[in-house]
Amino acid sequence: MNKAFVTTELGPIIMGGINLWMDSFLTHVYPKISGNKIVLLELGDMDDFHIANALAYKDDIEYRWPEVKFVFSQPEREAYTDVLKHADEVHFLTVPYTVGSHEEYLQDYENANETSILIHSFEEDSLNYIAEYWQESLDRYNERKYTDKMQRYLMEKCDKIGWIGVNPDKRTTHHVPNNYVFRHYSPSNESNILGFGARCEIRKNPHYLEFIKSVALTNVDEYNYWKKKVDLSATELLNFDKSFIRYFYSSHLWGIFHACYAVEPFGYSIFQAADHGKIPILHKKWWNKLDYDIVADSKESFDKQYKRISMMDTKERDKKIKKLVEQLKEFDNIDKWVERLVKFYG
Repeated sequence: MNKAFVTTELGPIIMGGINLWMDSFLTHVYPKISGNKIVLLELGDMDDFHIANALAYKDDIEYRWPEVKFVFSQPEREAYTDVLKHADEVHFLTVPYTVGSHEEYLQDYENANETSILIHSFEEDSLNYIAEYWQESLDRYNERKYTDKMQRYLMEKCDKIGWIGVNPDKRTTHHVPNNYVFRHYSPSNESNILGFGARCEIRKNPHYLEFIKSVALTNVDEYNYWKKKVDLSATELLNFDKSFIRYFYSSHLWGIFHACYAVEPFGYSIFQAADHGKIPILHKKWWNKLDYDIVADSKESFDKQYKRISMMDTKERDKKIKKLVEQLKEFDNIDKWVERLVKFYG
């Protein structure tokens, strides 16, 4: 059985949080999947600079996973499409949104036996949130509209639809929730500086940072967009770098975490913050099984929770974090995570 696994990111090639999932998948899950396997990196219509940047990392990727065969779609397009043509199963680990258009996808993947797609977030949900709360910014997310179209198409074509979120979703066929292994269990600190460690996309509610002394590890372009819409003068920007993540979360310069993300599927940063002793403000609709009272769903309620935490000493913060971590450990079993995914991919 020939199996092709399509992704848009891995290793040092970063588009979003999917990267962490992909790295763990290649390390723990991929070796246990049966059949003749190959990983396809879809670079699509990236500009020459980004393609060259991705190719520069190819040696690093092959060194890190020496047992995995990789084919990049650029400049190896003919070899790439040949793999798709001869694969018995094509599994989409991400939506191949880097392909320039739906028409190009139909041309390049015309012989692909689309078998499964893994959903890391529903573009439909993100677009609906933008339309409801930030209608004037909707045109900024035309790429997301295209991704939504691709996602819907593949969900119709594939027999198996996996979902990595904390809550089951009826739009999918298999619930394969994400995984985070707790390692640090760090105590809290007394700092009332707010931390933010996510992309500045609308559903992450970056405007909740307004007027609060804070530090944000995020993408500078999106951050600058929000600076024009809300007052972020109290926020220090740290331009995102994957190598900086561990330092950011272990820092004692901040102690409260903005994790009030709308329509959030899983949220690695929530787990990372709690693991490093940072007390998070969560969205009240995040995980429906969670028993945790530091939640919000608006700037007003967020500010109230921030002020509430500011009055807590470290003993009370530690108690809150400990109760939260005990519940989050439901997603801590990496063996169970591997087993689910191996079964999903056959």
